[in-house]
Amino acid sequence: MEDKTMKKVFGIAALLLAFVACNKVETEIQPVEKSDGIPFSATVSLGDNAATKALAESGSTITATWAEGEKVALIHNGVSDEMTVSSVSGGSATITGTITSPVDGEDVTIIYPSSAADGTTGNIKADLLYAQNGLLTGAGSISENYDARKGSSKLKVDGTATLSGSVSLTNQFAIFKFTVRGADGTTVISAKPLTITIGTQDYVITPAAATDVLYAALPAVSGEKVSFDATGSDSKTYTCSKDGVTFAAAKFYQSTLKMAEIISLSGRYPGDDELVIADGCILTDFAVGQSYKVSIADGATVTLRDVQNNGKIEDHGTILEYRPGIKCLGDATIILEGNNTVTGGDQYAGIYVPGDKTLTIRGTGSLNVTGGYSAAGIGGNATGDANCGSIVISGGTVTATGGSSGAGIGLGANGGECKDITISGGTVTAKGSSGGAGIGLGASWGGCKAITISGGTVTAKGSDNAPGIGGVEGVYESITITGDVTKVTATKGSWAQYSIGIEDDYSWEYCGPITIGGTVYFHEGNFTNNDLTTSPFVYQP
Repeated sequence: MEDKTMKKVFGIAALLLAFVACNKVETEIQPVEKSDGIPFSATVSLGDNAATKALAESGSTITATWAEGEKVALIHNGVSDEMTVSSVSGGSATITGTITSPVDGEDVTIIYPSSAADGTTGNIKADLLYAQNGLLTGAGSISENYDARKGSSKLKVDGTATLSGSVSLTNQFAIFKFTVRGADGTTVISAKPLTITIGTQDYVITPAAATDVLYAALPAVSGEKVSFDATGSDSKTYTCSKDGVTFAAAKFYQSTLKMAEIISLSGRYPGDDELVIADGCILTDFAVGQSYKVSIADGATVTLRDVQNNGKIEDHGTILEYRPGIKCLGDATIILEGNNTVTGGDQYAGIYVPGDKTLTIRGTGSLNVTGGYSAAGIGGNATGDANCGSIVISGGTVTATGGSSGAGIGLGANGGECKDITISGGTVTAKGSSGGAGIGLGASWGGCKAITISGGTVTAKGSDNAPGIGGVEGVYESITITGDVTKVTATKGSWAQYSIGIEDDYSWEYCGPITIGGTVYFHEGNFTNNDLTTSPFVYQP
């Protein structure tokens, strides 16, 4: 009996010891972990409520509104913690979350949205804006991805963490609303995509469907060139650009892009139908065989950008047609970009100007233009209508060479009448050929109205018995060189008498005055001196 009682006591004791031992092991293998994060809560405002955080457009402004659930990055001491917008009140929001290892008084950078933060650097991602969808709101839009805002403060830590003082987040980019139109400002162009180039960086705006209204977020710039290139729903390409552009961050801009159609000669064949370049278009490249039928519409302003064209329309050795390298159908303005070369076909001008019309050439590019046999470089043909309209050159680097017996700028070999020739800027070199003047008349009798050089640097060289400026035989109303020019150099042909004027003595009595820098060199049949026989004759104020 005693043995059984003792065994029972020992069994109970063993169970108690085992229970205590198990509890001790359980405590040792499941220690309580201590967290480095503490609760964070703070209120931040947008600050520039009429600028961005682009959720709603109202007239000329975009109003800014927070949305619950949006994410905000807190960057401090090499750590980036993501907070959530938990409540919204007007332009302010309460952001909450857990902040890691905060230190009271340390600097903190706040970036919205958190996806815009460049790691723990405290900066906005450098490549954030490179690809956009052109939308103001919705998935992948400016309001979701590109309304990047930034602010700074100090942490205040006392059991929980918050920001010290009031904090406003300032938008880091400008927001644009672009309305895409043709060069006339009214024709609607639906674009997909629109590429914006600032300096060497492209920002590509690709909407889901082609549209004429696109939104974009762009970095602030000062005095930059900004270019726009678009592919339209018509599969045509368009472009425009502007120099010296300045716009600021945290601002909303609305701009109508007046875009010029780009027309390429590449892939066109000599036998194809004539191409008439409309107002506002840009012509570029060269056709198969570098010869093609090109005309400029009446009243059009067009840009030549790295064009090569020959009016000798030739297909595999067979001459199809001779014509001007470029034919103006009426008044025209040519803007020069890049390097351009234009040559006229046999007896046709490099660039033909109809007798009662005006051609204006300007820009920053270059033009090397040559007349076909007996025709002017710029001006009149030697066949058909030999008359030439007014020619105005105000910019660019222009080298014009006449074909045999044609002027560089003016008339071809078969005479006719040339209207006013005016050079007011640029660098112009004009060369006559076989009796043609550099500027003025071809080898045959002809008439020219006023020749005026009022700006730029001009070099005019006659050929054989022709002057640099004037003609062999014929009349002009006046030749005037003003003191606003940089330099004018006129060189007579190898057996000519004058560098400026008319070679035929009989013609002098019908010609108007020659005035250079305010000094009259010839008037009413009389010379004031023999300076016009000097070759080269140089006037440099």
